[in-house]
Amino acid sequence: ILNSSKNYQNLRCKQMKYPDDLPTASIVFIFKNERWSPVLRSVYSVINRSPRHLLKEVILVDDQSDIDEMKQPLDDYCEKHFGDIVKIMRPPKRLGLIAAKNYGGRRATGDVIVFLDAHIEANHGWLEPILARIKEKRSAILCPTIDSIDDKTYIIIKIISLIFWLI
Repeated sequence: ILNSSKNYQNLRCKQMKYPDDLPTASIVFIFKNERWSPVLRSVYSVINRSPRHLLKEVILVDDQSDIDEMKQPLDDYCEKHFGDIVKIMRPPKRLGLIAAKNYGGRRATGDVIVFLDAHIEANHGWLEPILARIKEKRSAILCPTIDSIDDKTYIIIKIISLIFWLI
């Protein structure tokens, strides 16, 4: 679960400086019947590679998983290892992806909501450019490309771009 992957940032990205007063972020993961390891790997990578003062919370929305390990064992693990920063939410009925995102997003308390797949690996410095763009223009809609985790080998699939739209 804990992965200390190499920092793939471009040298210019590593040298970027961002304002100290960036907005805070709520990270929302939606899952249904994802396995324990990729979900927790995603959570660890976000927590370990995000500046703490910018990370308001990580919200896990379990959209009616049938896998036992993703129920009470997940709750217990997150409470023990992450404390209050990780919140697990289980809607009373199956919602589907978009409604589950809305469910988690409505409960987010950060200045910005970031929706991520539950099988990603955030790299070093992933959050600051997103928040800086949104600080520049609050109506910006960004679509980060985050490294993915292969569902069979659990190897990182490297993606190295950031797409954004300004509205």
